[in-house]
Amino acid sequence: MKPRRHRKAVQDFTYWMDRLEKYLIRVVVTGVILLVIVQAYIFQDSTRFYMSFSERLNQEVAKFYRQYPRARPTSSEVTAFATVTIRLVNFSTLQKARLLINDVEVTDFREKQVTVKVNPGDVISIDGSYYMHKLVFEVVGTSGNILYPQEGETIEVNGDVVSLRPVKLRKK
Repeated sequence: MKPRRHRKAVQDFTYWMDRLEKYLIRVVVTGVILLVIVQAYIFQDSTRFYMSFSERLNQEVAKFYRQYPRARPTSSEVTAFATVTIRLVNFSTLQKARLLINDVEVTDFREKQVTVKVNPGDVISIDGSYYMHKLVFEVVGTSGNILYPQEGETIEVNGDVVSLRPVKLRKK
């Protein structure tokens, strides 16, 4: 009687292994088909843009360079970025007060203090035309390579747009 039980166990094992093999083959074939479909779908530009982090990052860099063409490094020179930090003095927040660089809105003063990247020759302006009262701003920090605007400089805005002198960097 023992050989019969053994034969039955072997048949059961073989039966389950055959079923498992069929399922594994189906899973592998389905996976390969899905991989081919996804790869074909990624070749479309609109899909690749949304599925690829690096593509989105490159688009943001390209948009930045269109907005600030002088920031694009060339083979003959490399433009270094500089930063300017401006703080709102007499209020804690002003959503409608805007910081402009070369007449393009960069940020607003929802936060008491903002830091922006600038290039040589950029004109920093503060638009306080929404407000009818006096607004006071102060340049509280600059990167070490900026000659103008200087730290400690105050800007008073009375319902208009006030521009600073163009950004000037120190010579190396």
